Amino acid sequence: MPARQRALPAAPALAHLARPRALLLGPGQQRALAPVPHRVREAALPVNRRFAEAVLEEIGDAPGLVFIQDYHLALVARFIKERRPDLQVALFWHIPWPNPEIFRVLPWRVEVLEGMLANDVVGFHIQRHASNFLEGVAETLEARVDFEHMAVDRAGRRTWVRPFAISVEADEIAALVESAPVRAAEKELRARLGLADCRVGLGVDRLDYTKGIPERLRALDRLFQKHPEWIGKFAFIQIGVPSRIELPQYRAVQAATRRWTERINARFPRAAGPTVHLIEANFDFRELLPYYRMADLCAVTSLHDGMNLVAKEYLAASPDLDGALVLSPFTGAARELGRAWIASPYDREGLADAYHEALSATPEARGERMAALRETVLRHNIFDWTLDVLDTIVGLSLRTAPEGAIAESKLVD
Repeated sequence: MPARQRALPAAPALAHLARPRALLLGPGQQRALAPVPHRVREAALPVNRRFAEAVLEEIGDAPGLVFIQDYHLALVARFIKERRPDLQVALFWHIPWPNPEIFRVLPWRVEVLEGMLANDVVGFHIQRHASNFLEGVAETLEARVDFEHMAVDRAGRRTWVRPFAISVEADEIAALVESAPVRAAEKELRARLGLADCRVGLGVDRLDYTKGIPERLRALDRLFQKHPEWIGKFAFIQIGVPSRIELPQYRAVQAATRRWTERINARFPRAAGPTVHLIEANFDFRELLPYYRMADLCAVTSLHDGMNLVAKEYLAASPDLDGALVLSPFTGAARELGRAWIASPYDREGLADAYHEALSATPEARGERMAALRETVLRHNIFDWTLDVLDTIVGLSLRTAPEGAIAESKLVD
């Protein structure tokens, strides 16, 4: 059956949700939830209702399958189901879900869970986050939680909970990175940044307090202290995409990143140019490809991340297998990419050692690791993820939906 998709506009009211993962759980709040002003909740309700109304207007009287994306819209399903309980609705939650002890801090946790359980299917990146969600439901609500089948029965309806590890357009990335324009751009970058005779490290992140950028640079500073042989022979490019700079938490990350950049460049100068190139700008995805191609090492040092697709993009963009991925264990990606150099951003010494080991490994050892990692990414790309999610939604919904609820349905994403 042909499926129709419509991207619903992000209402200006979403600006009220800009406070870090404001509706519910800031990624940096997964271990210790900071106080969230009551006005955030008050802003979230009308925004979610507005999205629900737009979905219902688009679907009309037809059957439909609604696929909701991320934490901003945690309550949309509730408002949809109030008017159209026959619709099939699913939510994919892109950020980590905390354990019950942390989740208990949230003042409106009951309301959030009730909103999410209006969905027929709730998806997370990894099993641990799905299990945390089920445990949070069990401790918070009067509900029957089936841990074996990963489902919640409450108020006469069932919600299925599933992990779906998201990925990237790996084949397209692999083809683009080998193209003549990308090769030429890499050559130009090396010349412009003075990296012709230098190993290159790379970080690509929003300037977000969850990404561990100051921790990454702090470990880089320690690398040069412990292994001065890398001074002048290893440079680092940190691409920092400005994000929510009107908020103090994000401005603090930006300031700390700048301070560490200045410190490293002052303490460990390099004749051909800065040791750390900090580039604060928005990049089109294709503009990142020359950087991925050039990098001998990519550092993904998130303090907490649902998945982190930079790691997978870097692997897809490394067909020559001449690279190294240093990866935080606090990313969902670490569950799939265990052959990376895994190092905690909270461990300055350990992360510095991981940099050194990754750079010092033989070409054969690096290539063997990269081949295994890259195979994982190529084997399951973003299109496989999409089909997996939609097939699961439809399959599970058919087990609980009224007869004919899926047939001839319209997809609204």
